[in-house]
Amino acid sequence: MNRYSVSDAIFFATSYDRKSRHFWRLAMAYLLSKLVFFAIVLAAIYPFAAEAISVVANTEVWNEKTFQDPEFLSKVELFSNLSTLGGLLFLPIFLMILASFYHWTLNDEVRRSWLGLGYGKAALNLLVVYIAIYGIFLIFIFLLLIPAGGAITAVVFATDNGDGPNTALTVLVVVTAIIGVMAALFWLGVKLSIAPALSVRDSEIRIFESFSATRGHFWKLLGSYLLLYLVVMVVGLIILMAVAFISAPFMAVGVSQIGFSPGAEDLQLIIKLAVVPLISLFVLSTLWEYWSYMSYHGIAVYFLKWKAKNSAEPLKNNAAPAHEATVKTEP
Repeated sequence: MNRYSVSDAIFFATSYDRKSRHFWRLAMAYLLSKLVFFAIVLAAIYPFAAEAISVVANTEVWNEKTFQDPEFLSKVELFSNLSTLGGLLFLPIFLMILASFYHWTLNDEVRRSWLGLGYGKAALNLLVVYIAIYGIFLIFIFLLLIPAGGAITAVVFATDNGDGPNTALTVLVVVTAIIGVMAALFWLGVKLSIAPALSVRDSEIRIFESFSATRGHFWKLLGSYLLLYLVVMVVGLIILMAVAFISAPFMAVGVSQIGFSPGAEDLQLIIKLAVVPLISLFVLSTLWEYWSYMSYHGIAVYFLKWKAKNSAEPLKNNAAPAHEATVKTEP
């Protein structure tokens, strides 16, 4: 029986079938899509960028604008709405990228299209799966809060002797309830984490089948996800330090020329100085985000492949030999 490797699981996405370079094709699709939506948001907020710079640089103006100026607040709300809209418009592209990733790693299938996208049915199945999982989590949280709230209420009333409830015991029950709810949510998240991969593999909606697929393997998957989280945090800190290192000379030039209180007239200079740091931050953070998502989903693929090797359950529709991706022509 092959041993399950946590380190192999979290780096499966980047190590699988490197010859096809499909992982980086999908990364390019992710980056270009994000860039388009990012550019649209920047273009929309450019008309009031100068005002925003003046507000941020002056504490008194910031307090006045933030709490008293409805016009400025409406502009902030517009930016927030545009960001939300950009995220919703990006969702179908992300689902197609994820579907392509699953087809590549599960079925060794790569589309001939420029960035390897497609798989409309698989993307739609993933959307249904994620909506269902979101609903399951909401119901589960509601069901957990009923006994947790009941326990806290019971302790408060039982220990109230007229001078208030027992503070120490109440805090203990509240902390225990919070830990219990979080542990239950972790359990549910791990048990449902295989559902998207199963749905793409079988070309059908598979949600509750994830519970049976992960039976007896909870700690393997939990360890993989926790280690991935730590790696993601470390890589994120490294990226922040890299961006800070890149930005330092540009910030020094800006401070030497306009000081610490820039005005609206300094907008063009600020934009020129911010181009390189902003692009660096955008590219590195977007690639980091893409790698984090694909590594998370790669754990599910690694688990299914590992399980198939150690049982009589074959991977469905896996006609090509492992690590030799077939190329399918776009219909």
